[in-house]
Amino acid sequence: ISGSSAAIQKAVRAIEEIMRTSGRRPTDAGSGDHRKTIKIAQEFVGMLIGKGGENIKAMSRDTGAKIDVSRDDGERDADRTVTISGSREAVDKAAEMVEEVANGGNNRSGAGNHASESDAESDPEAPPGFEPCEYEEWLYHEGNQEYFNKKTGRLAWRDASTGMFGPIREGETHQDLLFVASACTGLSPAGEEAKTAAPKTVVIPDLHRVAQMLKVPFDHVDKPASMMAVFRSPSPGTEGVPVDVAARSLHDKLIRRIASWRSAWMDQAWLGALTGAIFDVSLGFSGVQPILSVALVVGRRIVASSTAGARICVMAGTSVETCLPVTPMEMQGAACCFQMLPNHSPEVQAMCIPVALTAGQTALSDSQAAAVVAPHILAGRPRAASAALMQAGRKAGAKGHLAVAVARLGFIRQKVEPTAEEKKAVEAAAKKLSKTDEVANKVRVRQILIRFWSGKGPQPANPVTRKPVTRKIDEAEMMMVDVLDLLLKDNCKSFPSVCKASSECQSAMKGGADTGDLGWLDHAKVMALAKAKGQPGGGPKSVVQSSVPVAVVKA
Repeated sequence: ISGSSAAIQKAVRAIEEIMRTSGRRPTDAGSGDHRKTIKIAQEFVGMLIGKGGENIKAMSRDTGAKIDVSRDDGERDADRTVTISGSREAVDKAAEMVEEVANGGNNRSGAGNHASESDAESDPEAPPGFEPCEYEEWLYHEGNQEYFNKKTGRLAWRDASTGMFGPIREGETHQDLLFVASACTGLSPAGEEAKTAAPKTVVIPDLHRVAQMLKVPFDHVDKPASMMAVFRSPSPGTEGVPVDVAARSLHDKLIRRIASWRSAWMDQAWLGALTGAIFDVSLGFSGVQPILSVALVVGRRIVASSTAGARICVMAGTSVETCLPVTPMEMQGAACCFQMLPNHSPEVQAMCIPVALTAGQTALSDSQAAAVVAPHILAGRPRAASAALMQAGRKAGAKGHLAVAVARLGFIRQKVEPTAEEKKAVEAAAKKLSKTDEVANKVRVRQILIRFWSGKGPQPANPVTRKPVTRKIDEAEMMMVDVLDLLLKDNCKSFPSVCKASSECQSAMKGGADTGDLGWLDHAKVMALAKAKGQPGGGPKSVVQSSVPVAVVKA
């Protein structure tokens, strides 16, 4: 309590009155009514406490519990005792943090945990590749950058900045989760900004693969681990990080920060890693932050951050009507947001975390952006969601370069058995076909194609009107969003008329139900042909015949 003497006395009396009427007596801060003790291995105490006590102070502050570590009694291999006191909720939360950070159940070990009583006299055997090093109690594996404790058999990593050893966490793989993302950019048609570099987008579905290429440890990070970001150039005449530098370096800075701490991460630490990586990018440019927004996916978590000139819109909800934006918080001069999915169960199957990133002005509020994005991203269409947000921003008066990315982290949909009526309908449709067994492996393809020109190379022409195509890719995508909206309104019943009016493919000139028709694709036949040639099958290029335009195959 702080303030004037009279104000402090008044506050104390108010607190005592509240405690008296609730049947509880005032206690010393942090003492609480509950207590729990946890044994911590001696070699990991330093990592638990942190430099200057910063780790244990953060745990106490975030949980409201008091956390004490017993003094070193001088016995070399003796465990230390951590005592946690406070309310039941605070104690349970703090205990979970202590166990996860210092001695969690999913930490890796080289030869098991502490030796059993029967093996107490014999030291554990080190795995292959570990050699003596400058630290007497440890062996070191240079390739894995890991230490092996000769007494306890534990594997650890060493923090070079503090000299402390920490347990190596083993990341979890969440096979029930799916992350989908896509991005698009739009250029300023005129004005001073048209002279600046184009905005950029980066989508990395698997950060583990990138970390492997960078040769940094990443096994302690949960899967999926993904990143997407959008970047924009500084305004003309102002200092800042060039857009290509920011786009090229952000993921590298972020991965190296994550790789530098191989023990368990507290949730708030992920936000620190994200804002820290943004700060790292700004070094060398007078400390001016780059214009960007970024989202990081780690397991069931999404953390997002944006700087001035960019925005994040993290949403929560299970339907278009209930999908609402989450209010971000400020952290180190950036807007930040954190969301986490619960453990999977039938009750939360429909839950997901959509997120929209923009770099540049959209002229839309977060609520308006969520309303535009939700119908597409909840249906698993991130590209359409990105284009729709771009289109809505332009219609609202947004000018200048603009980069947009939309993603969704959610549970993989469980396979639903068809109802008896649905089975009968499928059987009835199959009887109308002369070769049911062959048709079962075929898919009929119809398309609506909208062309664009990048401004380089041969200029394409519309084969229907025979006029040259001048529109850019962002205009084509916004046109396709309108087409998609028309088709969704009547469940594609209007496809022939919409195709006839919009498509720039020769197939649009066909009549009736054949409008836009590209024929049947025989998946089994093409797969067998690919196998005979010794080629891996299964991708779109191995199934789609050459009569389909390349742009359609890529889409």
